Amino acid sequence: MTRSETEQLLRGPARNEVHRAIVWVPKGGGRRVSSEIKPGEPEREFFSDDSMDGTQAVWLTETGLIAVDFGQDDRLRRKYYSDVHVVGSPNVLDWLSSMRGRIRKSLGH
Repeated sequence: MTRSETEQLLRGPARNEVHRAIVWVPKGGGRRVSSEIKPGEPEREFFSDDSMDGTQAVWLTETGLIAVDFGQDDRLRRKYYSDVHVVGSPNVLDWLSSMRGRIRKSLGH
């Protein structure tokens, strides 16, 4: 399958449609680890072996993550899917709970 066919099937070019999300990233030996993805962060490597002479493209939506590896001929070589847990936007309570230690220290406790 070509890049153009893949993009047509996935309704457009690679993109991130969520603010923050937890996904599963493959590691060596068949393991997977959870990883948080935020806007503007460097892209995760979903294909971490030595044969990465092509390009990776990632589609991230609330319903799932699809990562694909295109070879130098721009044809699909490998694919990866992960469930996605969307993390809501932080609010004032989240910020206060993350500052608990600093607040206590500033109050002398």
